[in-house]
Amino acid sequence: RAVLCGVTTDDASQYPHGSMPQLRPIFSSIQSVWDDARAVIGEESNDILIPLTHQPIAADAILVDRIAADENLTGRVPIILGGHDRVVRVDETSAGGATIVKAGSNGCDVAIIDIWWSTKDELAHRRVSILPVFDFEPDPSMTAFCAAKIDFLYSMMATPVSVLDGLSNQDDRITSTKHHHPHDVLSQVLLMAKRATKKHSVDLALISAAAIRPGAFSLLKIGEPLLVHDLFDGLVHDSPMCIINFPGSVIADAVRSSRFDASIAFGEHQSNADKYLHCDASVELSSSHDILAIDGEPFIARQNYIVLLDRALLLDADHSGRLHAAGAHPSLHPRRAARLRGSISGPTPPIELLHTYVEENQLSVPSLELTTPIKSLIVEFCMRDTWRRVVGFGKWDDHHDLPHDVFLAVIHQTFEHMDENKDGAITIADLLSTFDLVAKSIPSAPLVAKLIASLDRSATGRVDREKLVLVAF
Repeated sequence: RAVLCGVTTDDASQYPHGSMPQLRPIFSSIQSVWDDARAVIGEESNDILIPLTHQPIAADAILVDRIAADENLTGRVPIILGGHDRVVRVDETSAGGATIVKAGSNGCDVAIIDIWWSTKDELAHRRVSILPVFDFEPDPSMTAFCAAKIDFLYSMMATPVSVLDGLSNQDDRITSTKHHHPHDVLSQVLLMAKRATKKHSVDLALISAAAIRPGAFSLLKIGEPLLVHDLFDGLVHDSPMCIINFPGSVIADAVRSSRFDASIAFGEHQSNADKYLHCDASVELSSSHDILAIDGEPFIARQNYIVLLDRALLLDADHSGRLHAAGAHPSLHPRRAARLRGSISGPTPPIELLHTYVEENQLSVPSLELTTPIKSLIVEFCMRDTWRRVVGFGKWDDHHDLPHDVFLAVIHQTFEHMDENKDGAITIADLLSTFDLVAKSIPSAPLVAKLIASLDRSATGRVDREKLVLVAF
């Protein structure tokens, strides 16, 4: 028999603030699982242990050495199935050690592992093959599942997510009476992402020009809603956003220098133009790109600020390029590789001042697992903002200091009003009826489904009273 044991990293820096689990060393956790299993199946049983890990390859290698040195585990762990690194990797070890297998995260490769053994004292043998998924016939049920998700995504493209306000305080540019200025649209989009991370007390949000398709948002007319399509069309990369503390002086220098470099960029220096840093609409800038204020408060260079920004801006150029090329494993199917090459415009270049500060101060750059793509943050903000309006709290920033008991009373009152058939939950029919009364218009079906999905984590299609409380999150 085989005992499976799942463990994740015990590196505390890899977990978000406020969500720290109770950590225990991985090796002692594996020992405990093995001891508990042997107590049930017997000390003399001819069994093996297969750890499923989620940690860097270097940590997996240390785990292999510790297992090999343990008298109870040595020879009993032929394979470690690893995650986290997002690349295909097979590391063979010396006799008695485990083979580390990582199949990557792009869904393009399958790891097939054969393990066989006969006696308690015989080391388990193993054989590992990495095959492209295109070698297999598509599973009908999974094909249908993917098709339904893709259809839903396309149906969402024409769904409004927000109506933009007027000009921001970014600078004194002139905007057409018919169209928003693209920079102004982006600054407000960034403000939505910032507000979506309000629980982390984020002060400002930054993103570079490399994450934006040239010409994006230029056709968005004043008074027209921002559509999901506009987000996916304009923001060309996933742009995994993370949260880091920076001194105000570092932020100010990074913004100013990035815009200076972009202003002199031409020809082969296009990468400099890609480094132009955009700020959210709460940031007031001078004509010379100095930060004057944030959220109406004077900017203080010696003060620390919590910044939401693209993780790639903090990495060295080589690492940023490697991440961008992740998935280009030799076994990648040519058709898939061609599609990847055709859909990616290039890596997001780092901002040298930010990268240098992180390196010199030995700050931990959050892993990709701790980041959220910017489009996901924006959609989450828009959905939750709509919910807040429905229950009478107004825009996202209004009433955030409402006393807890008063807030709960409003939630219960709103729930009773929306639950017209008194079945204990809000359904799509209930929501449509309420929107007709409160919003004076019936939203499209995809938006309603997305609204419910934003609270219905269990995918039941219904929202109960407890889930409705999440509107104040």
